[in-house]
Amino acid sequence: MENKIFGMMEKMYMEMQKGFEKVNRDIARLEHDHGEKLAALFDEQKAMREILDDHSVRLSEVNKTLDDHSVQLSEVNKTLNDHSVQLSEVNETLDDHTGRLSRIESKLETHDIKIHVLDKTKANAE
Repeated sequence: MENKIFGMMEKMYMEMQKGFEKVNRDIARLEHDHGEKLAALFDEQKAMREILDDHSVRLSEVNKTLDDHSVQLSEVNKTLNDHSVQLSEVNETLDDHTGRLSRIESKLETHDIKIHVLDKTKANAE
């Protein structure tokens, strides 16, 4: 009976060893599969990090350019405002000169009439 029990125990031990070996193989396979997947994920993460770093550099350059353009636009707007003031002053001067010329032309017409009358009077007197 002891031999029978010992035989059963030995058989159970062998089956357990086979089960452990299968579990160990499964664990090794899982570790290998997960290792490859993790390596692929880390490679992808590294590639994404490089792309992100490149985009960060580009974004910094674009922001610097935008800041430069903002400064230039402010300067252009200031110049435009200065020119608008100067143009307004020129228009006021033009209006003033136009008024003066109109008055001069009016006086010239009056003087031309007077000269014409004087010339006729002088011609009649002779």
